[in-house]
Amino acid sequence: MELRLVFLYRGLVFYLAAVFSQSADPISRCTLKPAGSSRCDFNRINCYHSDTASWEMTDIPLDKGPVQNYDGNYMFLNPTLSRGKPKRLIGRIAANTAAVCVSLHYATSGPEPVPINFYIENGDALTLVHRIKANTWGHWEYTKFACCLPNVGSAKQFAIEATSTVNGIPAIDSVDFHVSNMPCENGELVCYPSLPDQTPLDSATGPRCSSDQVEPAVPSCEFNADDKKILEDCGWEVSSAWEVRQKIDGSGLKIDYIRVRTSDKRRPTPTGIAQNAWETLFSCSSSSSTSPFIPFCGMTHTPSVDFNSTSFSTRWEEKEPGNTTENTFPGKDYYLLYKGTDNASLTTPEIEGDEEIKLTFSYALSGNGQLDVYVDQEGQNNTLVWSSNQELAGTWHSEALTIGMIGPLKIKFSAYRFNQSVEEDNPVFVGLTDISLEIPMAIAAVVVVVVVVVVVVAVVVVVVVVVVVVVVVNVVVVVVVVVVVAVVIVVVVVVDVASLLLVVIRSVVVVVVVVVVVVVVVIVVVVAAVVVVIVVIVVEIDGKDKRKKRYGDENDSFWEMKVMIIIGVVIGLIVLIQIAFLAYQRVQKKRSDSEI
Repeated sequence: MELRLVFLYRGLVFYLAAVFSQSADPISRCTLKPAGSSRCDFNRINCYHSDTASWEMTDIPLDKGPVQNYDGNYMFLNPTLSRGKPKRLIGRIAANTAAVCVSLHYATSGPEPVPINFYIENGDALTLVHRIKANTWGHWEYTKFACCLPNVGSAKQFAIEATSTVNGIPAIDSVDFHVSNMPCENGELVCYPSLPDQTPLDSATGPRCSSDQVEPAVPSCEFNADDKKILEDCGWEVSSAWEVRQKIDGSGLKIDYIRVRTSDKRRPTPTGIAQNAWETLFSCSSSSSTSPFIPFCGMTHTPSVDFNSTSFSTRWEEKEPGNTTENTFPGKDYYLLYKGTDNASLTTPEIEGDEEIKLTFSYALSGNGQLDVYVDQEGQNNTLVWSSNQELAGTWHSEALTIGMIGPLKIKFSAYRFNQSVEEDNPVFVGLTDISLEIPMAIAAVVVVVVVVVVVVAVVVVVVVVVVVVVVVNVVVVVVVVVVVAVVIVVVVVVDVASLLLVVIRSVVVVVVVVVVVVVVVIVVVVAAVVVVIVVIVVEIDGKDKRKKRYGDENDSFWEMKVMIIIGVVIGLIVLIQIAFLAYQRVQKKRSDSEI
């Protein structure tokens, strides 16, 4: 009986020690100060770089991903791209950090457990410090650990590694690295809780994450500043090895970041450009009334289509109105259909611009089909901006993207079978239609130009009318003066407005329409001025004899000279206005060049 009590007592002691060990979990008292790597919730940007393009960021549930978001965007490992091989996310711990506390949320989908491993640089290699064998069935769970670090004076890499298959896809979110001021005296890499194959650490001497405020190793970094030194100051390494998007802000700074599958975040509307004011530069409509006469809407396609071949080949083809046979995706009169297994692309004509462009299109997927959208511009070819491989049950879906421009660009649609490891000869299908490329139209600038032109013309014509009426009563002379001045003004206005609008709008058709409107307005103003002049002269005709008696007929040449002087003054005024306008254009061009 006494022996049993001894065993029970010892068991109770060990149990209480274990409970105390858990309740004294040092990680729960971690400081909120970053340890060289700021908290990453993936809502703005991916904080880490990787060795592959396999990790993706998303903010919507996927058929093969977590059931729902934990907090906004999250990262998941694409099994199609990783092909069952371990893939890593790599970040950095700043120098002079003696100990860190790490926490994150994770989730998995599918029936198979998914390994998620954590490594910290130790000498010339990355050492495994924490391991999860996760199987959460789409629910988010939480893990945390703390480590004393070796070689405190040097910065170190840390890595999050996982393996993904169609039966088990890992996702992570809210990765936190916090500084700890716990004592770490031996200078070795030791972590708590320890791995099963490592020597267990005594909870009494293991790492502690103090709640005391510890100075951060580096400032917090969200990668959203305009300063071009932001990457250096934050100590982050950004690699284009990810499947990335390039964010180009107003300063010209280019930052690689992970694609968001469906996002309502768009670049802000540039100053002076009215929202939703867009001019279409390229269109490929599904409407039967506007079906294109040019094959493939003028887009180039690869590989080229061999219609004489009787064997199957990967290709894009057109589905035109009235073609009811083999209508893979009903609901559209005209669409472009990809049929095959290998990669085939459609590329739009080159679009001019230097600000931004809006791309809209409708697509449908069947089987294992995948559709990617790439941008080619100024040496940055094949920049992925959108991708989808979710089967849509033959239904059409619409997508809209706003893409920053740094010069002329082309849009490339690329279709293929995303699961190439499956041994199948059956083709997959991708539908594409209602493609539109639009650039912002500066409505505000156009309105300002037209208003200024009308005001200037009206003021000049009224001044001329008043002066001529005062010194001359000859209707013919008055009309000639007004017409000459009006013609000069119209020519100047047309040239100036056209040159300005070509820069602002970059469309000859729109420029012609606006110029015609301006000319009509000017003509209306001039005709109104002539009518006013004639009315004034008719009213003043009674005083003609009195003025002749006062000045005499011999002074007619003197009045003609005055008329010529008036015309010269008006033309000189117009020339001055023109010089000022050209100077303004030059200043605006220099400012635009400096911004680019």
